[in-house]
Amino acid sequence: MAIDNHSDNAVPGSAPSEAFEWAAYNRPCLGDRVSGDVAVVVAMDMKLLVVLIDVLGHGAEANGLATEMADFVSKHPVAVPSTMIENLHKAFKGSRGAVAGCAVLDTRSHVVVFAGVGNPNFRILSSSKSLTFPVSAGIIGKEIRTPKEYSAQLLERDLLIASSDGVAENFQVADYPQIFSHGVQSIVRSVVRRFGKDYDDATCLVVRRPKS
Repeated sequence: MAIDNHSDNAVPGSAPSEAFEWAAYNRPCLGDRVSGDVAVVVAMDMKLLVVLIDVLGHGAEANGLATEMADFVSKHPVAVPSTMIENLHKAFKGSRGAVAGCAVLDTRSHVVVFAGVGNPNFRILSSSKSLTFPVSAGIIGKEIRTPKEYSAQLLERDLLIASSDGVAENFQVADYPQIFSHGVQSIVRSVVRRFGKDYDDATCLVVRRPKS
């Protein structure tokens, strides 16, 4: 499922066996009606695929490519993050370009495997620490290095937070003390409204492992 690129939009969801809960929220750049950001979440057997794409620029043309990329992920999902990134690069070679992050969450082990290109921000946030996943250099559709994969455990009540560069990447729990007590729909809206940049498309997607 991809989030609609219109303003004031949040999409909740759940993975198989209710292993995770998630929501995404997108706000276009000030003055635009549509966004060049898109988030896609696909349930695949015992895994959850999460992809955040940020097409270069903003407005209608960026939105068109973002929609095509989201459709590609939805129709051709792959549960290997580096391969999903490489497939996007091959499919949209010669386009205006995009950056993207891809995470695959295992619904049994709760391990997160990530690969990304450009400047998407994927991190695991807990009450005591923040772990940011490294990204590889490049632009999808132009030139990329082979994406490297990184893994980490998502513990109970941890948050996997994915955001485009339209959201400040360095906010801390102290900047949003209620983040762990809010529902995922409230979190994504609050993150964009508190830390989003008006001059760029801003998207936040959050995945949480519910408390058992």
